[in-house]
Amino acid sequence: MTLMELMTALAILGLAAALAFSNLGPWLALSRASADEAAFWRANAPTQLLLSELAAGAIDPGQRQIGERELRFRALVPRLSLTPINVSLSIISESAGDRLVFRATQFAHESVLFAEAAPMRFARQGQGAVLLETRHSESWLPLATLTFAADAPFTCDFDPIPRTCR
Repeated sequence: MTLMELMTALAILGLAAALAFSNLGPWLALSRASADEAAFWRANAPTQLLLSELAAGAIDPGQRQIGERELRFRALVPRLSLTPINVSLSIISESAGDRLVFRATQFAHESVLFAEAAPMRFARQGQGAVLLETRHSESWLPLATLTFAADAPFTCDFDPIPRTCR
């Protein structure tokens, strides 16, 4: 094999490799996007659990405020406090996307991040539920549901054994 034949063979192999790799690019991008979306939906389960816990302890339905970017209500959440807390769930817009943030006025610490996604909003669903939705492919998909099932005015009968209301 002469030098000229070797150079021609290498050029043909280089062109074939470039053609093969140029066709792999979109497939790699698609698989990466699928992996990112799967990770997003897996991370959504803890958010749903935390929001369900907050909504299950909701009290005083007359004080609830529901907006497209913010949700405020009172809740009795024994894991966080023995007394009712003022819950504030806010959607904060940033350049990377929206962030769902939890704040309780009774606690001095900063807000806690619940979720990050593309555009998000709160939407009412009937009398006792609120949806957290995200915009995906030109439509709004529900991320989490807050169901205020046992929502009632707060009355406290102090129980001396656990030292809390029941």
